[in-house]
Amino acid sequence: MTDTKLEKREEYTVRLSVGDPRSIRAAIIKVADGHAVTVSMREARRTRLLVERTVDSYAAAEAVAKACATRNSFPWYKVEVVWE
Repeated sequence: MTDTKLEKREEYTVRLSVGDPRSIRAAIIKVADGHAVTVSMREARRTRLLVERTVDSYAAAEAVAKACATRNSFPWYKVEVVWE
């Protein structure tokens, strides 16, 4: 009789990524002439400014943040939105 157990070998184990290491934050602030939107991305311990703009309404500010996330291949539901 032969043993049919499979051996766990090092060459068959693969480290899987548990998620996207990036994060995007959109800050929307009410200012005198509309809404200021600032979108930044954190990646590899560095923060990079993607967009800084003033628009007329909150909906327009949110649209700017969505477009920026899409342009960077980042899903909208993972964007942290902060407003004041």
